[in-house]
Amino acid sequence: MLFRSELENLVGDADFDGAADVYRNGHADNTNTLRTLAAMAQSTSDSALWQKYVNFHGSETHLHTFIESALQGTDAQWSSKDAARKQVIKKGARDNIMPLHVIHELDAAIAAVRDNNLDPTTGAPHNWDAGFAFYYGVQDGNNACGAPYNTVSDRAADFNTMNTETDTALVHERIVAAFNSGLQGCISPGDEAQVQTARDEIVKQLAIPYLQATLKYAHKLDLDVGSGSDDAVKHQAEALVFFRAVAAQVAQYTAEGAADLMDRFSTGNPTLAGNYEAAYCVIDRTLEGFQITWADIGQYPGTSPISDCSAYGAYTPVTNVDAQAKVTLDVCKLETLVGAGNFADARTVYQEGQNSPHKLADMAQATSSSPMWQKYHAFHSDAKHMHTLINSALAGGGKWQGKDDARAQVVKKGTRDLVLPMFKIGRASCRERV
Repeated sequence: MLFRSELENLVGDADFDGAADVYRNGHADNTNTLRTLAAMAQSTSDSALWQKYVNFHGSETHLHTFIESALQGTDAQWSSKDAARKQVIKKGARDNIMPLHVIHELDAAIAAVRDNNLDPTTGAPHNWDAGFAFYYGVQDGNNACGAPYNTVSDRAADFNTMNTETDTALVHERIVAAFNSGLQGCISPGDEAQVQTARDEIVKQLAIPYLQATLKYAHKLDLDVGSGSDDAVKHQAEALVFFRAVAAQVAQYTAEGAADLMDRFSTGNPTLAGNYEAAYCVIDRTLEGFQITWADIGQYPGTSPISDCSAYGAYTPVTNVDAQAKVTLDVCKLETLVGAGNFADARTVYQEGQNSPHKLADMAQATSSSPMWQKYHAFHSDAKHMHTLINSALAGGGKWQGKDDARAQVVKKGTRDLVLPMFKIGRASCRERV
């Protein structure tokens, strides 16, 4: 499918209309195109892993919606963000559509073997071959950029996970070996177990370059945020596209972690600091599930391993306090929402909660007999002084008229630096239980 390369060239020249035509209608000079990228992005599949992605994103057409939105560029999230649009279109086609179609074809091959459909042109061998074609693409020197194989090779070079003797990505060598093994199982008399084992190995190996890419662009985003670089929106979009390639699988092992990274990398949200550490620790919690190690992933230049990714750092609770800890996810959500000027949804999260049964509004209005807590009440002459301040900023109007930046700071830092510390003091008295 050479039109994937044409799409990248057009997007690189900021010809979004031309790119949209190729995406929807295929290569302009290819009258024999069997599938367009738009059709592939709107496909359905019975593959269990495919359906995990549908459920994670909440839409059968999540691939198409994502890429088409960037092509049109009319949504508010793309305002003055052509660099981000380019990345979503180019890498969304190559690294979101193609890998899922690889998986679809492999799972279709397994189903065909199960049904004893071993016909070379219509059965399991054809599905298996199509899976490899979507993975490897056309490598003719001029158009060698539109396939997951190219991502595999690029990330292996970045993370020093190449076979130094063959100058080939170790992941690619393992994927090819698994494809060859699986093909033998697709040929008469058929061996479903052999095909399934090969399929599982390919899926596992294919996750590695996308985990690597998530780390790479999370690191680049941190550098941009720290320096105030305009490249932040570009690298945020790249992190998003690459993470989307594995997000539904990551969510099987840490739903909160997957949600956090999707929030951090979503192009409609403000860019935040701490992305590499967040990505590293989310990935660290998935390694056992993926059955891979940090040696498989390697290390991106300029980064270091995070020494402690345990849920509570050096502290080990003797009771289950996950519900209490997750209230900080609501604080992060508030930060994202008010940063985007969405005070209405922020107020809903503040009042009703999203990730924890402990609602920030309830915590801001709680009482405690803690002497320190009472000193704050007396100082402000208001037992609900925290709620009064934060709720006022969320509501706006009055003294907040024309001061949305100030409102956002009060909401973000009021919840994090007033409510949470005070609640810690109140709880530490061991007198109240909220």
